[in-house]
Amino acid sequence: MSATDAPRPDVDALLARLRETVAERHRSGEYPPGLERELGEHYRRIAGGHGRDRDGLRRLLQQLDNASDFGVHRIVSVSGAPLGSQIHRTIGKVVVRQTEGVLNQVRDFADATRAVLLALVDAQPNLGSTVADLTARIDALMDRLAAYERMPDDAPGWTRELAARVGRLEAELGMAGPGYSTTAFGDRFRGSVEEITARLRPVAARFAGLEPVLDLGCGRGEMLELLRELKVEARGVDMDAELVESARSRGLDVSLGDLVAHLASAADGSLGGIYLGQVVEHLPARVLDRVVADAARKLRPGGRLIFETLNPATLFVHSHALFLDPTHVRPVHPLFGDWLVRQHGFTKVDLEWHSELAPEDRLAPIPAGSGLPEAAREVINANVMRLNVVVFGPQDYTLIATR
Repeated sequence: MSATDAPRPDVDALLARLRETVAERHRSGEYPPGLERELGEHYRRIAGGHGRDRDGLRRLLQQLDNASDFGVHRIVSVSGAPLGSQIHRTIGKVVVRQTEGVLNQVRDFADATRAVLLALVDAQPNLGSTVADLTARIDALMDRLAAYERMPDDAPGWTRELAARVGRLEAELGMAGPGYSTTAFGDRFRGSVEEITARLRPVAARFAGLEPVLDLGCGRGEMLELLRELKVEARGVDMDAELVESARSRGLDVSLGDLVAHLASAADGSLGGIYLGQVVEHLPARVLDRVVADAARKLRPGGRLIFETLNPATLFVHSHALFLDPTHVRPVHPLFGDWLVRQHGFTKVDLEWHSELAPEDRLAPIPAGSGLPEAAREVINANVMRLNVVVFGPQDYTLIATR
C-alpha cells in the first residue's frame, strides 16, 4: 500500500482520547497540582505563532495570482544587439505553438498550487490549534519531568514536605537511629562482647579464604575482630556513630553510613563474604529483598552471605527478644529466609540453630518411677517434647547462603 493509500488518522478522536486520559489521571492524583495551568500557558505560548498572520498569507496569495498571468505577450523581445529584437520576434512567431504549450503547463501547475495554498490558509487556524495542542502537552510534560529529575536544593515546599514524610516513615520503620545509646542497650540486653565473640567464632570460621568480607550493621565489631584474628580482610559499616567510634578505637575498619547504600556502592563480584548479625529483623521486607539481591551481585562465585537473626518459629522469642528491641520491624522466618536467598540465585543454603534455652527454662519430662503408668508417661513426655520445640526452641538461627 502506498503512502497516499494509507488510512489517515482521526486526529479529533486522538485528541479526545488524550484529553480523557489526562482528565482521568488528574482525578486520580497521578498528575501533580498546577499541571493543567502549565499546559495552558504552553498552549498559548506555542499556539500564538499559528494563524496569527492569516491576512498576510492572503496578501501573498493575491501576489501569486497577479504573477500568474502567463502568456506569449509577456515574453521580452527587446534586445540591444543589431536587429536583435526583430530576430527574437521572428523566432517567437515560429515557435509560438511550442511556447504556448509550455505556458499552459505552467499555468495549470500554478492554478493547482494556488488552490492548495488557499485551502491551507482557510484550514490553518484549526491545523495550528491541533499541532499546538499536541506540542504544548508534550512540552509541558517534558518540562515537568525535567524538573523532577533536577530536584534542586531550593526545591518547592511540597518536595520538602515529601522528604519530611519519608524521614518520618523511615524513623517509624526503624531505619533511623532510636535516639538512645545503643551501646548501653546492647551491653544490657544482648550480652557482653566476650559472650558474643565466643558465640560468633564458628560463624567467622566460615569466611576463611573468602576475603574481603563486608559486615553490614557491624555494631560493636565482634565479627570484625574475629576475622582479624583469622587474618581475613574485612570492613564494616554501621549507622550508629557511637558504635562506629568504639569499633574504630580498636583499630577496626568501619564506616559510618547506611548499610543498603554502602552495599550498593560495592563493585559487582568484588566481595567474598557478606555478614549481617542481628540486622535483618530491622529491615522492611522490600529493603531486605534489595539487600539480598545486591548481595548476590556483589559476591563473586563461591562467595557467602551469612545472616544471624531471631528465630520466630519458637514462641519464646515473641514474648522476650522480639519486642524487647523497639527498632525491630518484623522477624524473618527461617523458611522465608531460605526461599528468598534461593530466589536471588544462591544455590546452597544451610540453616544452623543456636541460643538454646537452659534446661530450667524448658518443660521438664516426667521421670521414670513417678508412679504414672509407663504408657501414659510416654505420651505426656512426647507432648512435652513437642511443646519444647514449638515454645522453647532455639532463640536464634544462622543462614549460610553460597553463590
